[in-house]
Amino acid sequence: MPQNKLSIAFYNLENLFDTINDPNILDDAFTPKGELGWNSSRYAEKLNKLSQVIVKIGKAETGSAPAILGVAEVEYRKVLRDLVTTEALQHLNYDFVHYNSPDGT
Repeated sequence: MPQNKLSIAFYNLENLFDTINDPNILDDAFTPKGELGWNSSRYAEKLNKLSQVIVKIGKAETGSAPAILGVAEVEYRKVLRDLVTTEALQHLNYDFVHYNSPDGT
């Protein structure tokens, strides 16, 4: 496997929200009492599935996970921290820069 290649990727996390209601964020549906019945088990499962996909992006071409990964549809910093510390990703020592942009919908 060539060692001189790195991958840079972008992945839409499709509404990665934790289960905690934040009055400053439109996250009511993603709470245990919300319309989606979002709970800790479902949140952990989503984190696990996302991390399993992310670690495979570019691996066939470079032999490793993406060196840089841009993401979208993230509630806030905490969910990114939860994602990068999953079992599949923690060994990659990912860190992140986060910009919270308002969602007017």
